[in-house]
Amino acid sequence: RTELTNQEIVTEELGGDVPSVELSAATGQGIEDLLEVIDLIAQLEDFQANPKPTASGVVVEAQLEKGRGAVATVIIQRGTLRQGDPFVAGAVSGRARALLDDQGERIESAGPSTPVQIMGWDDVPSAGDFFAVTGSDKDARDLAAQRQEEDRLEANVAPSARERLEGLLDQLRSEDATLNIIVKADAQGSLEAIRESIAKIEREGGKIQIIHTA
Repeated sequence: RTELTNQEIVTEELGGDVPSVELSAATGQGIEDLLEVIDLIAQLEDFQANPKPTASGVVVEAQLEKGRGAVATVIIQRGTLRQGDPFVAGAVSGRARALLDDQGERIESAGPSTPVQIMGWDDVPSAGDFFAVTGSDKDARDLAAQRQEEDRLEANVAPSARERLEGLLDQLRSEDATLNIIVKADAQGSLEAIRESIAKIEREGGKIQIIHTA
């Protein structure tokens, strides 16, 4: 809890306004207390979501799975996602071929606040991408293609490999050298954990910089 204050998160135990609950996913201890706190806050703040519009939300986790292809977990924030809906998240489109709940059971639809694993992506999206159902498969593909083109144009502005290498050699000759790192992981959650760990590494006479992650 003290470490959370470094991120400007002050829990109620330390005089702040952020509730905290001690729990264990391994033993189940504290889960009921957590659910009670969430329910209480939802009632006090009058949190509501409309289940009627087309679904939108955010990608939480995504990865390639053998035999299943690209799979992503999405939290539905508004509307209802149904099997067969076309969608787009970031620069990736798809159609909901199958929906799985948090127990791995198939479901037909997922409403607001529901975590749902979606099969049917054309590629692997990124965690944090905004997810939205579109009017048709064509709309989803067109929007994804537009975003891919925007990403490509942005990447072309970056220095060439030769320019980057020359710049790195110049930096290595100086006292304040920069170690550029490319990080690749099996899942977005692992990637974020590795990035945070690298960011904490202190190095004399230079710095460590992550130039690409995937």
